[in-house]
Amino acid sequence: MYRSDKFLIFGHRGAPHFAPENTVVSFKKAIEMGVNSIELDVLLTNDGQVVVFHDYDLERLGGRCDKIIDLNYNEIKNIDISHNWSDVYGFQKIPLLIDIIQLLKHYDIILNIEIKSTGILSTKIVEIVNSIIVENNFEDNCIVSSFNPFIIREIKKINPNLFTSLIWSKSEVPFIQKFYKLSYFIAKPNGFHIDKNFIDAEIVGWAKLKRMYIYVFTVNSVKDWKDMEKFNINGVFTDNPRIAISK
Repeated sequence: MYRSDKFLIFGHRGAPHFAPENTVVSFKKAIEMGVNSIELDVLLTNDGQVVVFHDYDLERLGGRCDKIIDLNYNEIKNIDISHNWSDVYGFQKIPLLIDIIQLLKHYDIILNIEIKSTGILSTKIVEIVNSIIVENNFEDNCIVSSFNPFIIREIKKINPNLFTSLIWSKSEVPFIQKFYKLSYFIAKPNGFHIDKNFIDAEIVGWAKLKRMYIYVFTVNSVKDWKDMEKFNINGVFTDNPRIAISK
């Protein structure tokens, strides 16, 4: 299980201010810029592959309305997600989680895997993600997170050796997930990812009483950093590693 008191700077989907999000070039760019941690999102394909992608469908980045869950990886890997970066980086594909883990094994990097889910419980993706982590001996370099407390509970049931973290925000989440104390009771995570727009002394104090590691998302400006200084947190997620590293 990951355990460290060092302050973590997560490249949120890599370095999306400088490269197409959740791609190999974005992760390499974030590492090049000096982050000590990487955050990515994972979804399950129709043929049971775990891909690194944030959205449930391809409309925003792939220019088509298909959902990831409806496609096999042989179809997905040919879709260009370079988006506005095509002139700089050329064709960029949606990578597999296993490929990114194998890449990061060459660096001293902590990886945060956010499991996306359309339902209350997605046992299949949890089981596959756990297998990929274990088979690649990556348990000590990994944090598994989700907005969904039932997913966190399932992860802990399958593999108690994994560091888990509950993501919390009040915006654009199902009703139950707005109540962080209830979500904590369900999940019993090791860490707590807090939306910077809703962090305050009360919630930080409560999280510390529960002995959770506290990480804040998404810190992209000097003002954001100054706002976080009054909280004794354990790390931040950023789209702009340049701002983070300069601090």
